Amino acid sequence: MSLDELFNSARMLNEPPVSSGESTSMNKELLGQCNEGSAATGE
Repeated sequence: MSLDELFNSARMLNEPPVSSGESTSMNKELLGQCNEGSAATGE
């Protein structure tokens, strides 16, 4: 994951959520992507 992607993710998380349900599912998706990326690259 590039730094640009990390900043974009942080920016998205800092924006007020449309609804708690949507923000929660989006956070889980982002966390899953980060974890998969870390495991795949070994970082």
